Amino acid sequence: MSLEPTEQVRYVRSEVEERDYEGLFNRWAEFYQRAHHGKTLVRGAEVPYHVSRQGASRFYVMPHFEELAISQWVVFVRYLKDHPNGRHRHQGGIALYALDGQGYSMVNGERYDWGAGDIVYLPLMPGGLDHQHFPAVPGEPATFMGIIYEPLIVGVGAEMTQLEPEEHGVGEASGAVAAGSKVSVSDIEPTLAGLVALRDYQRRAIAIPPLIRGEELAVDETGFGRLRWYLHPGRAGFAGTSPTLVFSTELGSGQSTDMLKIPGNGFMYVLEGEADITVGREQHHCVPTDMVCLPARRSGITTSIDAGEEGAKVLVALANLSGLGGIALGADFALQPRS
Repeated sequence: MSLEPTEQVRYVRSEVEERDYEGLFNRWAEFYQRAHHGKTLVRGAEVPYHVSRQGASRFYVMPHFEELAISQWVVFVRYLKDHPNGRHRHQGGIALYALDGQGYSMVNGERYDWGAGDIVYLPLMPGGLDHQHFPAVPGEPATFMGIIYEPLIVGVGAEMTQLEPEEHGVGEASGAVAAGSKVSVSDIEPTLAGLVALRDYQRRAIAIPPLIRGEELAVDETGFGRLRWYLHPGRAGFAGTSPTLVFSTELGSGQSTDMLKIPGNGFMYVLEGEADITVGREQHHCVPTDMVCLPARRSGITTSIDAGEEGAKVLVALANLSGLGGIALGADFALQPRS
């Protein structure tokens, strides 16, 4: 479904393929239109299952879902019960959040057991990651959410290779690389050799754990609720880098948050309870499995949560693009009291 075009978009439309300034103008105008007027609420009850060679999945967000206010994400929920899902290989850079049940993932021959509230993180790795996901007990359902920020995948030239389910190649173990380096970022010069040195430094220093257990995460008490940070540049092993931010927030009965100002470019997914989620001037009453899009806007957006009588738990994922101008444009993170 396409959005109704604005007058600006209509002004430059033609039946001829546009490969000039007007085509660029039109493309950017469409992005603006989508971010400001696209659909921001996705009801979980309305998202169907699709069966493919990777298994049964519900797709909340895809770049070609043009009715949505966000355009750069792939977000899906995968269902496991009697059999493992398909096995494939790609470069990584993907977080898998376990929603319910028990399962395990085989990643380059290593087994990682997970349960609700855990994240299996597939780090970017040269040569890619051979992985497949299994229910811990066949016949008992388990689901997880795949969170993919597509520009990261496109930017590294990622390939996707579907592997035959009956092949059981092991590959190299994906254990964390030991942190530490003889080179610090401040020592790196703006030269070709410096760029190579930075690459080597990051490969040594970044050691993101492949399994992050939610119950082991420290609680960050904030005006936006009780946060647990899964992906954060300040976490051990991230070495100050994290192209995506992923955290959960928990609210007590009837609790309301302060207003969080953010650059946008992400989503909020209701895990437990009912909540009224406000984004800008829009408010959505949400139940578990509902998703609210957080569109990117040049001056940022504000969001807040009002929990129902049973409290609420919400998963939040955001692109972390502050280095590309987010802070300079005034769209940085900030908590603000409600007026």
